[in-house]
Amino acid sequence: MSMLELRVVGMVVPESVAQVIKTLQASGYEAYLVGGAVRDLLLGLAPKDWDVVTSALPEAVCALFPHVLLTGVRFGTVTVIEGGCPVEVTTYRAEGRYNGHYPGEIRFGVTLEEDLSRRDFTINAIAYDPIVGIFVDPCRGMGDLLGERAVIRFVGFPAERIAEDPLRILRTFYMQARLDAAGKKNYVSASSLAAIVDILSDRPEIFDSISAERIRDELNKILLGPDPRRYFSCMLASGVLDLILPEVVNLHDVAQGKRHCLDAFGHTMLVLNHVPSELHLRWAALLHDIGKALTLTVGADGEIHFYGHEHVGAEMAGRVLERLRFPVQFRERVVHVIKQHMFQRPATRAGFRRLARRCGGYLDDVLALKRADILGSGNPATDTRAFDEFVSELFGVLSENPPLGYRELAVDGHDVMEALGIGSGPPVGQALDFLIECVIDDPSLNRPEVLLKLLKERFM
Repeated sequence: MSMLELRVVGMVVPESVAQVIKTLQASGYEAYLVGGAVRDLLLGLAPKDWDVVTSALPEAVCALFPHVLLTGVRFGTVTVIEGGCPVEVTTYRAEGRYNGHYPGEIRFGVTLEEDLSRRDFTINAIAYDPIVGIFVDPCRGMGDLLGERAVIRFVGFPAERIAEDPLRILRTFYMQARLDAAGKKNYVSASSLAAIVDILSDRPEIFDSISAERIRDELNKILLGPDPRRYFSCMLASGVLDLILPEVVNLHDVAQGKRHCLDAFGHTMLVLNHVPSELHLRWAALLHDIGKALTLTVGADGEIHFYGHEHVGAEMAGRVLERLRFPVQFRERVVHVIKQHMFQRPATRAGFRRLARRCGGYLDDVLALKRADILGSGNPATDTRAFDEFVSELFGVLSENPPLGYRELAVDGHDVMEALGIGSGPPVGQALDFLIECVIDDPSLNRPEVLLKLLKERFM
């Protein structure tokens, strides 16, 4: 077994996690921190979770700790709650081919080295004993991780690792994002990338066995990386994107006209990098132009147009997000932002107020996407000064707190019914919509007596 004694400056393991390892070792068992936590600590990142492997069987782990959750006991995993910190503790194991999210066959009683050899990437196959400062690295992951450029390399034979769990293909690109987050230059090894390309070419149905939720969660992590343009361009080149997001792939080679230096895919990638790293905005950026592939027209003057692409794209985006099992509220937010992103600068103060009403509670999101859309032209001379001046003017108008919705009206539905002598129903909503349009044009009209007079003039 390859062991290395090394004290890494700044590699601090929380006392609660160290205590779990100490308790296991004091009872005669081997125990090591492993996986993403070790990788992240070596990179100077805060680990997202804490995983410990041990020679102890799950029942022995349960007997040693007072607070244990049986989160995956049949796979050898329990969650120990120590000092309020959840620590996943897994028995050394070997795995067979995965069946969806879980390995189809589990074998305990193996060595640490065998356990590490079943993991996905060498940089995730490093074990660390924080008590004595010992690393166990049979797959030479530390060399791949700590070199001048980190190497993302499958453990052993890439085809075998991918066959065990095809989601590891997507995880390759998440590893790029995680290394980028640490400011670590990196690349995917040639053998690993070649294996991905070959497998996808031979087995285009490979993701059919993976739940939409798992694919969604991996895409979310990739999207939130520092340079999503790079990851999605790599996914396009490898063939991954064709299988999971063909709507985005269809933007490749879609020309956009004289004002753009890039095709629709290249433009989308730039927009993706220019929006803030918030999940709903990254998805809105990724899908904001997918309607262009279906709405491309060329005018008599040779100009390219995409009339209505925002509405077509919004409908398509809704279907994509539904396919990936996103919650309804998230889908509605992204769809609304895409639908509104092609607004033209209003010419009047009433137009500013009307724009704000259309965008509703997602105005900031629409503006963020619009700004990124401008920067995504690919033209180095592009700047956002005019847009930023417009935004400043818009918020100047909104700072006057103009009425934009029913709740801001000086009358309500009951007042409408009483004034018009009608009962509840669609006509009440129509009347309120009429009043909203009136006060958006002129906020000074928002007084009960004036609104009721306008109602009677219009509907009686």
